Amino acid sequence: MKLTPKIVQKPWGFESIFYNDKYCAKTLTINPDQKTSYHYHPIKHEVITVVSGVANINIDGNDNILEQNQSVMLLPNTPHYIHNISSKLPLILAEASTKDNTHDSIRI
Repeated sequence: MKLTPKIVQKPWGFESIFYNDKYCAKTLTINPDQKTSYHYHPIKHEVITVVSGVANINIDGNDNILEQNQSVMLLPNTPHYIHNISSKLPLILAEASTKDNTHDSIRI
């Protein structure tokens, strides 16, 4: 496990990534009223938990409102995006997943 996180800036905020050859843990910080791209992962399994804030996690076209300490599991090939529905506060998420691979994210 890499003990120093890799920080990746995104148009919607940033990710702090911890990983090894099999698993990945991330914190995602999504800025107010921003959202990730609509995408899916052919290989990756992921569990996303709201640490702080309120998220609209759109899964295969269906909106799901998650609050602090609520989680969702996303299986491979599941289209999704995450929207921070607050106009004032950042959304903080914890993600645990199988190996993170930049080629395993397909934007729709």
